[in-house]
Amino acid sequence: MLPVSHGRGHLLGMMLEAPGIFENNTIPANADEWDLVNRRIAESSASRGRDVRRDLGTYDLWGFMLGNEDSGGHGPDTYKKPGHPSFSTDSKYSTPETPGGVWSGADDAPVFTPSEWMVEEGPMSLEAIREYYRWLNSQPGEVPVKIVDPRR
Repeated sequence: MLPVSHGRGHLLGMMLEAPGIFENNTIPANADEWDLVNRRIAESSASRGRDVRRDLGTYDLWGFMLGNEDSGGHGPDTYKKPGHPSFSTDSKYSTPETPGGVWSGADDAPVFTPSEWMVEEGPMSLEAIREYYRWLNSQPGEVPVKIVDPRR
């Protein structure tokens, strides 16, 4: 189960809602696109054993489902929003005003450095980001991610 902390940017609230930060997702343009998105969301939810619509606050799920055939795998950074713990410069939502963090390191030893904006002004504190990765790193099959404080 995902851990819960308290204070600015508490983890559970940020992961489920991220209120006020890029609330608009990509909107399907017609009934066929809505059908496609709903089918892919149902498939992805079934393969993950949870309702992936819970991620709408931190991930542009509709944009991902419209643009990708594989709805059961891990979504790319392209659609992560500023409330996501690994919101990065690879996201289409990363801007000079709301910059994402930077990935470095090898595939078997990834390092994530959140931007200063993320830890000082963004919806999640550095401790909440670290808490998320402590939880994620404890999951079977996950490659441990090292988190670096951008202010050092």
